[in-house]
Amino acid sequence: MDTTLFFALLLIHIVSLVVGFGAVLVMDFFGLFWMFRKRTLTEFLGVADISQILVWLGWGGLTASGVPLLFLKGYVDSLIILKIFLVALLGINGLFLHSIKKDAWKIGEGEKVPPFLFFRMVLSTCVSMLGWWGALAIGFYHSHVEHVVPWPPSPWSWVAILGGLIVIVYFAGKLVFKKSPPLPAGPSGNGLYRNQ
Repeated sequence: MDTTLFFALLLIHIVSLVVGFGAVLVMDFFGLFWMFRKRTLTEFLGVADISQILVWLGWGGLTASGVPLLFLKGYVDSLIILKIFLVALLGINGLFLHSIKKDAWKIGEGEKVPPFLFFRMVLSTCVSMLGWWGALAIGFYHSHVEHVVPWPPSPWSWVAILGGLIVIVYFAGKLVFKKSPPLPAGPSGNGLYRNQ
């Protein structure tokens, strides 16, 4: 694997990781600032609009360089199957986030965010963190600890469990939050979901 092509692909892979994951972290921090009323929803969504482009560029670069890196490696072990699932999950979650962002732009400044939309934002952020940190940890482990990892013995079971759990949480949240009224206003007159 010590070829010029391998190192060129590895460079693209690392640069793509920095671009995509860095943009995700910026977006997540602005989301936290919005939740703690340090930024408005409009400011957060503006940052998300810009960051989303970088996230897709990073994800695309990781995918485009990761596939040939797998061929150069010559095998796919159990842990790599989990990593491929996490990368695919990030792509699906990115589409999900795009629909969330479109719904959030419909909210006027100062209006309360519906509980189900807030739930979707939190769930999507958690899925994003699981995907990015999980794929990063697996990549690091393969590069610096062990090159062939036979664990878990049945990676497809883990894929089914993780995917199923995310779907169950989504529909449970839909049942709980879809028709819930916004939380009552606090002492400052602002509801928990108010964007100020």
